[in-house]
Amino acid sequence: MDVIRKQDAAIKDIITSMKNGEPVKLMKLLEIFNTNAETDVQVKLFSILSGYLMLNDNSIETIATCSPLYDKLYKILVNCPPRKATVAFNFLSALLYEDLADNQKRNSIVVYARNLIRSSGCLAAICDLFTSCMMDQEAWRALCRCLAESCRGTEANQSYCTHLVPICIQRCNHRNIELLMVLQSLLQNHSRNIALFVECNGMALFQREFLQHDICLQLLATIVQSSTVAAKLIVNTDIGQQLRSFLQRYGPPSQLGQWSTIILYHISRVEENFSCNVAKRNVHDTTCLIQPIP
Repeated sequence: MDVIRKQDAAIKDIITSMKNGEPVKLMKLLEIFNTNAETDVQVKLFSILSGYLMLNDNSIETIATCSPLYDKLYKILVNCPPRKATVAFNFLSALLYEDLADNQKRNSIVVYARNLIRSSGCLAAICDLFTSCMMDQEAWRALCRCLAESCRGTEANQSYCTHLVPICIQRCNHRNIELLMVLQSLLQNHSRNIALFVECNGMALFQREFLQHDICLQLLATIVQSSTVAAKLIVNTDIGQQLRSFLQRYGPPSQLGQWSTIILYHISRVEENFSCNVAKRNVHDTTCLIQPIP
């Protein structure tokens, strides 16, 4: 009982120090993790760690390489209701967040963490929650963000979650655009997942109302850069016209304008190749029709 009181007091001191911008002893925090098996306490500690990661970027290596954390995360994901699991989702998103700045060391640590998330069973638990668990909108958004960060740029995790591609396509609608973020993560630089997306009629998602979201254009750009089949499908739709409309309305420097420019460039390459092939065939056919003069 005295140990529990001491740990509660230590947790309160840590929270107070963080609120006041005072330094916090990370090892003391991790020590409480190792000695306290109560789920509610662990959920609270993960919430504290999420804030700690955002305030102390240099601490990521110590936290990401602490193997016992992943076992405790797995138990929370498997055994706790969505409200408590959301704390685990937010912690993983904070841990896996990659700054756009080129920080090779941090990127290596994040890749290491993503591999541990898979090997510890956490990724399997996240997939199970994604496919079968009912939850409120806040928990669902946190889950989608967590899943996207867990797979981003890691081929093994993308391949592990290939089965989620058709599920995302089926569920995606105007009130569920978070799935576009998941698809972007699953498809980026992964040819098999892109092929599956096209095969499952995923290109039908790119309607005008969806195209006005940055993440939708980013997803479309990811696909057309890697799949000529997808680019050919776009040529036969009015998507190109809609993208030119975005360029005219928002201008090339805007986010929508930049993605539109990238997509239109890849579509134009497909159109040029098609025109060249038709021209070559026409020349060949014409040559065959010319008869030699006796």
